[in-house]
Amino acid sequence: PFYITGNNFSGSTSGTGLGLFANKISGDFKRNNFSTSSYSTAVELMHSNLNFFHNQGLKSNGGQSLVLYYSSTARLAPVYISGSNYWYGGTNTLLSENYDNIYFSSGSDLIIDNGYNCLTYNSSHYSIIGILPATCSTEGATYAARNNYWYPYPPTSNILCGSTNVPLGYTPHLTSCSIIDQDIAGYEITDKGDGILDSVMITDPGDFGGYDRVDEGIYGESLIKKNRKEYDNSITLAKSLIDQYDSSDFVNPALDELYQNNLLRDTSGIQSNTNALFNDLKSYLESKIQQYEYNSSFVEKAYSYYLMCLTKAKDYNEAIAGYENIMDNHPDTLVRLLASWDRSAVVLLQEGSGGGEGNNISSEKDLNQILTDKPAHQIAKDVFRNMSSVNNNDKIKSSNEKLKKFEAKIIKYDPANHQDLETKIVEDINLFLNIDSKQNKSTNNIVPNNFVLKQNYPNPFNPTTVISYQLPINAFVSLKIYDVLGKEVMNLVNEKQETGTYSVNFNGSNLPSGIYFYKIEANNSLSNGQEFIATRKMLLIK
Repeated sequence: PFYITGNNFSGSTSGTGLGLFANKISGDFKRNNFSTSSYSTAVELMHSNLNFFHNQGLKSNGGQSLVLYYSSTARLAPVYISGSNYWYGGTNTLLSENYDNIYFSSGSDLIIDNGYNCLTYNSSHYSIIGILPATCSTEGATYAARNNYWYPYPPTSNILCGSTNVPLGYTPHLTSCSIIDQDIAGYEITDKGDGILDSVMITDPGDFGGYDRVDEGIYGESLIKKNRKEYDNSITLAKSLIDQYDSSDFVNPALDELYQNNLLRDTSGIQSNTNALFNDLKSYLESKIQQYEYNSSFVEKAYSYYLMCLTKAKDYNEAIAGYENIMDNHPDTLVRLLASWDRSAVVLLQEGSGGGEGNNISSEKDLNQILTDKPAHQIAKDVFRNMSSVNNNDKIKSSNEKLKKFEAKIIKYDPANHQDLETKIVEDINLFLNIDSKQNKSTNNIVPNNFVLKQNYPNPFNPTTVISYQLPINAFVSLKIYDVLGKEVMNLVNEKQETGTYSVNFNGSNLPSGIYFYKIEANNSLSNGQEFIATRKMLLIK
C-alpha cells in the first residue's frame, strides 16, 4: 500500500499534466498541499483505492480536481462504526477554477457523505459529474453527499443512472469551510512500516451520525482489522459483506480490501504459498462473478482482481487471455488501453524478463479456448458487450482524429524488456495528457551516436507493429511502407525532426497478409550533406 503524505504539489505554468496519476495502487493520500492551480487535473485514479484525508487545495485549471476512472474508489469521508466516526478520509478542500470539481466513471465509488470537505468549482459547470452502474435504481434515489461545504451554493451536479439524472443529496450542509466540530474520542494508531506510525482520528459524532448501518460497520471493522495487521479477520469480514449485502454501497470497496489483505499477508517469499493464497481468492472471485453476473460494476472490478490473482499465481496464459478479453470487448477506449499495458507486462513476466519462468505464450486458439472454458471470462465478456460506451471524450479530450490515435495504441504488444514497455507507456500517457500531439515524438533526451533503423516489433505481426529509429542530427525524415512489388502503401512520417529516438505505430488492418518493406530516408543539407537511407522487411500474418 502507498502512503503519500506531507507533500507540496506546485505544478508549472503550463496548465497541463496531473499532480498524481495512479494506476492500480491502494493506500492513503493525506495532508498534502496543492499550492497552485497549474494542473489540468490534480489527482486522477485508474483502478485504484485511496483514502483522502485533510488534503488542502486539490487545485486544477483546465479539468476536474479529482477523477475516478475504471473501478476506482476514493474515500473522502469517515467510516461510522458503532457510534464513532473513524476518519480514514474527509476534510479535503478541492478547487476547480474552470471546470467541474469531481468526475467518476461507471464502476467507480466516490464516498463523500458526511465528509466535511470544501468544494469550490466554476459556476458554469458542476460540482460532481458521474456515471452510475447500469444496475442502479432511480426510485427515491439521491447521491449521498451531506455535511460538506459547497461554493457556489446550492451545488449543481450531473450524476446519471442510464439517462436519468440522480439528484445530489447535499443537505444538511456546512455553512462555512470549517474544521471538524466533533469531540475527539481518541486515535487508532497504525504501523505503516519503515518506522512510520500514522493515526486515524476517532470522533463522537453526536447528532452528526445517529444511525448504524450494519454493512458500513462490517466494512469499517474490516479496515480496522487490516490496519492492526489482523489480515485473516479482515478478509473474513470483507467476504461476509460481499456474501450477504449484495445491494450495499460498500460491496465494491470490500473487493479492494479483500485483494489488499491477501497482498499484505503474502510475506513468505515462497511461490507455493503465494499460489495457495491467490488461487483461493481467484476461486472465490469466480464464484462471486457468477453470483453477481448482472451487476456490471461488481463484475468489472472483480474480474480485474481475478486477472491479478492469476498473475500472482503465475497462470500467465490465462491472465493474457483475460487482458485480451478486455482489449477486444470493453466499450471504453481508455480501459482497453490500460488492459494492453497489463497484457504486455504479463508477457514480460512469462518470458522471464520480469522474473517469470520463461513459459511460451499460447497460440491464439489456446487463448480463445481458455475464454470459453472459464465462466469468469465469458461473464465478463458478456458484461462488457452489454455496457454502454462511456463518453470518454472528456477524459482524453478527443476529436475523431485523437480517438483514432488512441485506438492505434491498443495493440497486443510483446515488449523486448522493461525499458521497451516503459517507453510505450510514456508515449501513451503523453498522448492522454495532451503533452504530445505527435504520435512519433522523440521518447528521450539521449543523443544517439548513429543513424539506426530498428527491426519492427513484433514481427511477424497482426495487425499492428512498432517501427523505431534513431537520429544523431536534426533531419528531414521520410518513412514509408511498400508492398512486395515496390508499391507505396503508406506514408508514416514526412517532416523535420530533432535529434532523438522515435517510435511509430503501423496498423496493417486494411492490408492483406504478406511481406512488406519499410524504408527511411533522413537528410540534413546543413550537416555536410549527411544522409541516411535504410530498408527492412516485415511480415504481416492474419
